[in-house]
Amino acid sequence: MFVYLLATLILVLNGSIEADQSADLKPLSPANLERVLNVPRSFCGQFVTNRTRGGRIIGGHEASIEEFPWQVSLQKFRIALPLPVPDWGHTCGASILNEYWLLTAAHCVDGLVNSIFPGQLRAVIGTDRWRFTLFQSNIQMINVQKIVINPEWQPRQAQNDIALVRLSKPISFNERARPICLPTSNDYGTANGQFATIAGYGFTTDNLLGLNILPNRLHTVQVPMVNMDNCKKAYSRTRIPITNRMICAGMTTYGRCSGALKGDSGSALITYEGNRAIHTGIVSFSLPCRFTGAPDVYTRTSTYLGWIESVIRKS
Repeated sequence: MFVYLLATLILVLNGSIEADQSADLKPLSPANLERVLNVPRSFCGQFVTNRTRGGRIIGGHEASIEEFPWQVSLQKFRIALPLPVPDWGHTCGASILNEYWLLTAAHCVDGLVNSIFPGQLRAVIGTDRWRFTLFQSNIQMINVQKIVINPEWQPRQAQNDIALVRLSKPISFNERARPICLPTSNDYGTANGQFATIAGYGFTTDNLLGLNILPNRLHTVQVPMVNMDNCKKAYSRTRIPITNRMICAGMTTYGRCSGALKGDSGSALITYEGNRAIHTGIVSFSLPCRFTGAPDVYTRTSTYLGWIESVIRKS
């Protein structure tokens, strides 16, 4: 037990988080982005298929990390009660862009930017079980060094919900850890009714009694893209404007919902070009699907390629 506590405290104290909310917004060049990321197009977005699945993300199934090797569990340092035991708890998902940089939602890391306690956020990579990481082999646990939130992030209206996270040391790529591809253009589109995939460590049911327990396993589900006009109507009574910098996806069938839930925030909405995965959106927010039937809303990745390029290029 003492060794576990000591190892946890060392991981925390070695980290540091730096805020940087500036960005040089220049027009995107896909070739420049690939060069800045230092990830060949032939390498990113590769995954292993045909894994055995079972169980249930909301309305989904268990998944292996080899199917989604870009998937990261962002974990926050905490003191577990009733015993004052230092521990790490899953808070959000993120996606690997290259050996140092992750892409996630701004609301996942907003409260940590000006933290006075360094190293309280880490990335756990290469596992489909986020708990008991010290007892797992072939996984990577890396402290966060810097958080960069999009300068146009508006928390009250959930606009521009996107952030970059820089790690304190490089990721070692293998079958369980590799980057996802970014879209190749600013106008990368998604057709109404087209299916996309999400994966995450979030809840698997919207239990109204608050009795949910965050599952230990990675889950995945396919969701259809929703027409933007229909999405705007679903959110018309809220103060959140649905814009072209967002994507709506998800469905309700006979009162059962399929889509993202708490704990999946920051994870990728994925489309596929052949056998290559493309980071199409970021899990951002939603209304209670059970009551409203509203789809989930995602940050549209393609509209931020210039910002991503400028931040990574300056680092």
